Parts: sequence; C-alpha cells; structure tokens
Amino acid sequence: MATALVPEERRVTVRKAAFAVAGVAAYLALIYLANAPYYVGLEPFWIAELWNYGVAAALLGLIHLATLRVKRPLPALPRDLPAVWWLVGILLVVAGLTTLFWIAVTTHWGPLFRLLAPDHLIGARLGLPSDVVDRLDNVVGGGLLLTLVATGLSLWRVRRHGAIGFRFGWLDFSLGFGLIIAWIAGTALRAKLFSPPVQPYVLLPVSLWALPLFLLQMLVNGLQEETLFRGYVLPQLAALLRRPWLAMLVMIVLFDAMHLPSMIIGQGMPWRPVVLDLLLPAQPFALVVGYAYWRSRSLVPGILLHTYTTLWSSFLFL
Repeated sequence: MATALVPEERRVTVRKAAFAVAGVAAYLALIYLANAPYYVGLEPFWIAELWNYGVAAALLGLIHLATLRVKRPLPALPRDLPAVWWLVGILLVVAGLTTLFWIAVTTHWGPLFRLLAPDHLIGARLGLPSDVVDRLDNVVGGGLLLTLVATGLSLWRVRRHGAIGFRFGWLDFSLGFGLIIAWIAGTALRAKLFSPPVQPYVLLPVSLWALPLFLLQMLVNGLQEETLFRGYVLPQLAALLRRPWLAMLVMIVLFDAMHLPSMIIGQGMPWRPVVLDLLLPAQPFALVVGYAYWRSRSLVPGILLHTYTTLWSSFLFL
C-alpha cells in the first residue's frame, strides 16, 4: 500500500518538477534562438520543433509501455581511466575514417572512383535501380570498412562485460516494426497538416528491390551507428557518469557530432548552422533510439528504425 507524501517531500517533488519544466522550456528557447535564423522550411521553426519533440515524446511513450516487463542486464563496463581513453580513441578512429571517406568522395579521388566503376557496370547489365547502385557504392567505397571497424571495436570492448545487445526475440522485432509504423503514421499526418503539402519520400517500399536496398543501407548505416553509439558508447558513458540521463545527452551530442563530415564535407552545408544544430540538438532521433536500447537492452529496434528512416522517411527532421 502506497504511503502519502509528507509536506516536505511534496515540496521537494513540486520543486523538482518545476525545475524540470523550466529546464525544458529554456532548452527549447535556446534551440529556437540559435537555429531559427538558419531554418528553411514549410512552416515556422517553432512549429517544426514542437512537432519533432511531440513525435519523439509519443515514440518514447510507446517504447516505455512495450518494455515494462523487460529485465535484461546492461553491460557492466569499467569506470576507470583506461575506459575513458578507449572511448575517446575509438570515436576518434571512426571520425577520422569518416572524414577521409567524405574527402575522397567530394574530391573525386581517383582510386576510389576506379573501385566503384564495376558497380555501375554490373548495375547497368543487371538493370539495378539507381538507389541500389548508390548504396552498393557506399558499401564498396568505404562504408563497409567503417562498419567493420566501428562494430568490431565496439564488440571487442563490450564482449568481456556483457552482451552488446544483438537480441532477436519477439519483443525486439515487434518493437522495431512498431516504431516504424508509428513513424509512418506521424510522417503521413504531418504531410496532411501543413500547407503547402509536404512531399514525403516513399513511406513504404514499393518494389522487390526494397529488401536488398534495406540490407545494404543497414550495413553502412544502421548496424554501424547503433552498435557503436547505443551498444558501446551509451553504456560506457552510463558507467563513467553514473547518471543515465546525462549519459544519454552526451551520447546524443557525440552521435550528432559524428555527422559533421557528411554534412559539411559531403553535402557542403555551412558550418555555423550545422555546428549550432549539433551543439543544441534540434533532432531528437538519437534520444528515441537511445531510449529504445536503454529500455529493451536490444540494438534490433534501433537498427530497424534507423535504417528505415534513412531510406524512406528522414524528412521528418528527427
């Protein structure tokens, strides 16, 4: 039987709730002031941000309800100084390889393009769609190497301290597909609400090429980033910082920062708005997949959602 809070405990609870609300309001205001001048969209920036965080909150609620009975252990990673250096070193290695890859792509580095030439020849002869050939280029051109390095180092660091999260049970796949369905619903609703109408990407695969396309994208995106950031970085930060919410926030910043090379070098975006967006994350996607891992202790839901959104629904700005 629950006991009633004494007046002092009630005041502490109200004070904590007030601080939490004020903190969230200040955070959203800071994001608005930093990013609104650079925003180009179909609706005002504050509407887009409220939409993004509203969708994220709904997905967090779905994850929480689906994992109420989950009792899986978190990897018991060490809290010593060598663990810090390993964490920093692995992130620097992956960031360096990512930067070199995008420099090679944007400068039309000769050896890389000679390596990719057979992809286009094979694709033309087999009649492969351009999307499939592009993903095959990413795999051959360095994406698979990045995945092998990031996943291999993460597995090596975690394997002695518990399972990294490759779980393939009913809960893992159902949660992953449930998040995708919820994401589709949110995307379709957004397309209906805003005027002029949003022109979304294809929300569902429409051809038999969808499966190989999904698998290729998973190899160079979903598997790599989820294994590294959710399977290794998040539990390691939780062990070091001893506060899960702080570990989640630091992980989000690191996850966003790892996309700097692709955004600035690969896409040629101005560095100032990109850096502001990464330091003040206006994209709560990392929170959604991070919470999915934290609650389920499984990488499968995040890998499925991450791969799907990159292919077919990333315009939601999460």
